[in-house]
Amino acid sequence: MLIGTAANWRRNLRPGTPVRIRLRGKDIQAVPEIVADGLQAAALYRTILTHNPTHGRFAGTALEPDGGVNLTDLRRALSNGTAVVRLRRAAAAAARFERILSPNHGSCDV
Repeated sequence: MLIGTAANWRRNLRPGTPVRIRLRGKDIQAVPEIVADGLQAAALYRTILTHNPTHGRFAGTALEPDGGVNLTDLRRALSNGTAVVRLRRAAAAAARFERILSPNHGSCDV
């Protein structure tokens, strides 16, 4: 789930610490990630604005005719405190992390 916001509630989130959210009437555990980096936020904001163009009025940014995010507007929004909160189901995040650490994922000589 992606949430574009400049609201202060996001400052209560701790990366890697699960939170309880209600999704489609069910309580689930999700792991938050705050994304405020320009290029990563641009990719995520493209998804947000594609599904909810009205959000752009609140964030002060919009999609360009080519479908990309207006980077000048997005940089301004990010500098004014806007960020993307990415929530992943806790089980999915844990499984992804376990795949990265699994011995079959690849090896690294140290």
